[in-house]
Amino acid sequence: MDQDAIPVVLDCRAPNGRIATRREQIRVTPLRGDVTVAVALERSGQDVDPGELRELDPTLASSLQSGQKLPDLAARVPVTGDLGHVQLAGILRPLAWDTKATPSNEPRGSATGWGLAATSAMKVVGKDRVRLSVSGGGASLR
Repeated sequence: MDQDAIPVVLDCRAPNGRIATRREQIRVTPLRGDVTVAVALERSGQDVDPGELRELDPTLASSLQSGQKLPDLAARVPVTGDLGHVQLAGILRPLAWDTKATPSNEPRGSATGWGLAATSAMKVVGKDRVRLSVSGGGASLR
């Protein structure tokens, strides 16, 4: 999460799509200075969103649960200069789900999820700054 790239807004919930989740983690920062590198293992979120399955089969949708057992791998690399900074960040996470109270916990499945973010805050004129942020991600089923 790059606090400097968040714009000042009147909405107390901040801009849509803002990445702001904090998790317990074990982090190593082997390089510090104008270029910093930080890598962390984070407690994964145990959330499962059944999406449209709620409309098709409400019983099955309410039985879905997370089967995730491994931590997330997160990293960030901020580069700071006289005019501001640029930061690249990413996450790689195993995703797993199964169905409680069914034989063999079926249906079940897994995927690998990932996300990338690039943010920046640069001085323009005087105290004016340009704040930029772009993020994206996906998952590939196994």
